[in-house]
Amino acid sequence: MDGQEGMSQQREDAGADARGTGLGKRPPKAPRLWRERPSKSDQMLLPRFTMLPSERVILAHTPSSVEKAFAALIGATSLGFDTESRPVFQAGMKGTGPHLIQLATDEAVALFPLTGLELHPTLRQILEDESVAKVGFGLGGDKAKLFAKYRVRMRGGVELSGMVEALGFRQRVGLQTAVAVVLGQYLVKPKKITTSNWGARPLTAAQIAYAANDAMASLRVYRALRPAPTAEAAFSAPPLHHSLA
Repeated sequence: MDGQEGMSQQREDAGADARGTGLGKRPPKAPRLWRERPSKSDQMLLPRFTMLPSERVILAHTPSSVEKAFAALIGATSLGFDTESRPVFQAGMKGTGPHLIQLATDEAVALFPLTGLELHPTLRQILEDESVAKVGFGLGGDKAKLFAKYRVRMRGGVELSGMVEALGFRQRVGLQTAVAVVLGQYLVKPKKITTSNWGARPLTAAQIAYAANDAMASLRVYRALRPAPTAEAAFSAPPLHHSLA
């Protein structure tokens, strides 16, 4: 037996000895400890979510307010995102949403009521711009509705539920729970407003506040999980148009 064969035989013998004694086996993995989502009653004990002042909410429903809304979005590469749709209560009835799109920066929220089958070109550009992160929860449903109604292929979406679940939650985590877990605050989401008619015009003050704070809450959760970079590349918008579908 030459030297190389002898070394091979020694390795085989060592492996057999290890298997015989159990030394070659990997120790069993410890079971993962999952975190439980806080209950609704526990969340209600937390400080209330810091609501956005009404003067920082822009309802884009007139030419001047549309221009103001897009001006507020220029320069942001991370936007809190959400949509609202009129609920469907009858089985088999097809929804006609979305009826509202919300986009939040760190300073303001722009609300875009949708009343027709055409989307403002600047709004379409923001939604389809991959370099502008749209952060929120349940983006799959929002994307599907936007494509079905407006043929918008939304890019740059950041699904926050997975980021929060990565903290150790087995169950799916929505916005309200994420605000409690990540921000330590209670986000009030009255069912009466959640299931209200988002296709009605004008929107009520309660609907406007609810929609604005949903988008802002998503952005704050994102900021807490992933701090903003020191410098963000500016979003360069095309010339503003004075019509909003």
